[in-house]
Amino acid sequence: MNYIFKLLLFIYQARKSWWYTSTCRTKARFIRTFLGSFWLGLSNLLSIAVLAGVYGTVFKVANFKDYSIYLGLGLVVWNYISSSVLGSAAIFEINSMNIKNSNINPIFYVVEEWAFQLQTFAQSFSLVLLVLSFIKVSLISNFIIY
Repeated sequence: MNYIFKLLLFIYQARKSWWYTSTCRTKARFIRTFLGSFWLGLSNLLSIAVLAGVYGTVFKVANFKDYSIYLGLGLVVWNYISSSVLGSAAIFEINSMNIKNSNINPIFYVVEEWAFQLQTFAQSFSLVLLVLSFIKVSLISNFIIY
């Protein structure tokens, strides 16, 4: 119990550091692109448009607007879960040199990866939600209320 408390205390004390490093990772990822981190949302929107068009036609969906919204929000959440699981598998392998050569608690890299995935999800989800709200105007109000 004492060990868990120390880990949680370290996470809280280092919160600005791991949040900043995850933000820098996001900025470094798209530094040479014109649109920057908007590519995250745009790639999801392109996937949603293609999948909604293909599956909507193949399955002869009756209510295409609602289908597109469900597909879009589900795809964004699935991408977040998928990238979190795939990213977590290699956290210690990628940061092995930092772990060996510094005395930073290894939980730092886990929390930094979580913050990176959360920031990526927030950027993508906000853009997709904004665009899908043009399809169904009540989407944002329902999202806020419920």
